Amino acid sequence: MSGFATDGADRGPNIILGRSFDSPEAAIAMNFVRATGVQGKKIAPEKRIYATLAGSGEALINIEELVRFLNQLIVLETRPDGFYVLVAAGNAEARTDLFNAEVIAGWMFLNHALSVKGCLVINGFSDLLTTLSRSGRGGGWSHRLVVEPQDVLS
Repeated sequence: MSGFATDGADRGPNIILGRSFDSPEAAIAMNFVRATGVQGKKIAPEKRIYATLAGSGEALINIEELVRFLNQLIVLETRPDGFYVLVAAGNAEARTDLFNAEVIAGWMFLNHALSVKGCLVINGFSDLLTTLSRSGRGGGWSHRLVVEPQDVLS
C-alpha cells in the first residue's frame, strides 16, 4: 500500500474510470477497493484505510451506471474505512467540465451515497466546489473536502 498523509491513513492502488462506471476499468477499480479493505485490515488494522475512486465527469453523469457500481461497492464484506474521491480532468479544458451541473450532481450523489453508508469521504482537488459540504478543509494547492456521515445534509 502506498502511504497517504492524512490522519495517519493509508490508501490502496487506484485506476481512473475514464468514461463509465460500467467498464473493464470499473471492474478493476472494484477489485482494488475490495483488496484495499481486506489487505488494509490485515496490514494496519489500527489505521484508517481509504480507497481511491477516480472518475471522469463523463462517468459521473451516468447516474444509472454509478448506482449499479455503488450497489456493488456498499455490500463488500470488508470495505475500506473511506474513499478518496477524485474527478479526473486530464487538461485545463477538461477542468471546465467540473462545473457542469450534471457532473456536480453525480459527484454530490457519490458523496452522499458513500456517507450515508458510513464511509468517510475525502474529495481531492475540489477547488471552488468546496461547498459540497459544511466540512470543507483546505489543503495547500489542492483543497480537500472531508465529508463525515453526520455532516451530510438530508
